[in-house]
Amino acid sequence: FPLHEMRDDVAFQIINDELYLDGNARQNLATFCQTWDDENVHKLMDLSINKNWIDKEEYPQSAAIDLRCVNMVADLWHAPAPKNGQAVGTNTI
Repeated sequence: FPLHEMRDDVAFQIINDELYLDGNARQNLATFCQTWDDENVHKLMDLSINKNWIDKEEYPQSAAIDLRCVNMVADLWHAPAPKNGQAVGTNTI
């Protein structure tokens, strides 16, 4: 922990400056990451940033979207369709 408190804008700037030392995500074609996004991606992330994704009872619609995404990824990978219609997977949103 820091020895002293700091203003939020100072903390942001420190972390922002450190993140510039990372690689360029747009040039990272070697991993399963998205190399391009648009304004709508950021809007959706902003809408979801305060949600506790593990609490599916509190956020049932987010859980339903999550299950749809898991099914889409399973279909893209030609996974066998389970009898209950719900593919098994991890959170994708």
